[in-house]
Amino acid sequence: MAAGFLNSFIRHADVVKIANIAQIVNVIAPILTRGDDMLKQSIYYPLEMYASRRNGAALQVRTSGPQYTSKSYGAVPVIDSSAIPDGAACTFSPPTAARPRLLRSRST
Repeated sequence: MAAGFLNSFIRHADVVKIANIAQIVNVIAPILTRGDDMLKQSIYYPLEMYASRRNGAALQVRTSGPQYTSKSYGAVPVIDSSAIPDGAACTFSPPTAARPRLLRSRST
């Protein structure tokens, strides 16, 4: 779910200039602390991945693939994506830890 919102922010970067997370530490947050101890919850890692790709121009991405039918929106693609080029060159090489693809499956 978080990846869907983050992809949407990137796709709408022409109007979304800043996006924040309200609870970054404790309560409903990706980082929990107790004294000197810290726990990174699973949502921390997608946020870290997107944050590392926050600079650059957002590209208009077109994907094709399977779809499902939504009562509210009709045919909805199963694959959700966004893209920000890494530096001056835009390459479509296999994803790595340093260059992850920002994709999300909407399938259940």
